[in-house]
Amino acid sequence: MKKNALKLFCAASLASAVLAPRLIAADQNDFAAQLAQMIAGQDDSAYFGQIRLAAGSRQMEVDGAKIQLDAAPETSQGRLMLPLRAVAEAAGAKVSYDAGTQTAVVGSPYGDEIRCPLVGEVLQINEKNRKMDAASYVKEGRTYVSAQVLEQALELTIVQDEAGGVAIEAPYQTCRVIAQVEKGVSLDEKALEQNGLTPEALITDGDGMWVLQFSTPAQARQAVQLLKELGAEAEPDLYVQADGAGEASVAQ
Repeated sequence: MKKNALKLFCAASLASAVLAPRLIAADQNDFAAQLAQMIAGQDDSAYFGQIRLAAGSRQMEVDGAKIQLDAAPETSQGRLMLPLRAVAEAAGAKVSYDAGTQTAVVGSPYGDEIRCPLVGEVLQINEKNRKMDAASYVKEGRTYVSAQVLEQALELTIVQDEAGGVAIEAPYQTCRVIAQVEKGVSLDEKALEQNGLTPEALITDGDGMWVLQFSTPAQARQAVQLLKELGAEAEPDLYVQADGAGEASVAQ
């Protein structure tokens, strides 16, 4: 798959001219310009590269920016326990509280609903029960869940070190999808639309590479699954973050 080549295209294209995003381009210069237009103004408000925490510390870092927590991560039940709301919201989720059921309700960036009891051993993801590796509990007015629960429920990558430090990343966060459609695979935009997945923008280099922008990460995830079923290679998580005029970094 031409994923690495496309990343280079992304970085170069940020300084390119702007063209209408829904045009289908066979010319590489048009493709680069349209890609720049697609990227411009997309995703940067919610994007994070890495969240860092440590057991016993009330300081969280999100891409180097320090945030003061009102509840520190801690070790309990043989597990690293994290304050649910602080970490989930930093990772782009929305958290509310259902007083009737004593449940924290988390809306993930991918469209999932996670219902976590303030005290209990079973949470629900899209109404399906999942037993947690450690029971949730409330301390200092905050709900704590294990790092493993947050990793699985929000599709994060959480790495712990021996000193109690924690690094959190996300496999993908954007609404964008890259696909490589090989010759002989019958696929066009109508196949997506028929499944309720109309992209906001779609461009191609004319040689089988597609870049599609959807309105939500949930749609992007569904599109990846559908494209694979239809015979294409597809990946989420194409993110290009501008670092300055004419410069860009590609994050994954």
